[in-house]
Amino acid sequence: MTTANVRLLLQLRNAAQMELKEAKGDEARYDRFTRKVGEYAHALARSGMHIVESREITPKDAMMRPPFGPGLSAEFAETARHLEVWGTKCNRPGPDFCMMCVQDSNGENITICKVDGY
Repeated sequence: MTTANVRLLLQLRNAAQMELKEAKGDEARYDRFTRKVGEYAHALARSGMHIVESREITPKDAMMRPPFGPGLSAEFAETARHLEVWGTKCNRPGPDFCMMCVQDSNGENITICKVDGY
């Protein structure tokens, strides 16, 4: 699976998570997006990726240059609230890499960046 495909899966999973938050109170819609989030997470796992880290992030952390952080500008770092790091699995063919997904307080993606290596 290409880096672009992994990036797309991360974006789709994030969009489904946003819909899931908005669907509370509408049981059918909530169930549909719960399944979608699971499907995208499963697709990421099948692609040879796994979640390495998921945590709150400070603006200082968000500005750190790769491989230690996503290297956001000060303007974007101020809005960063959450970081997910997805890495390649050992049995995945090809070179190792990580994808850093940074989200704001609303859960919207600010950036998804690739870092070579693990």
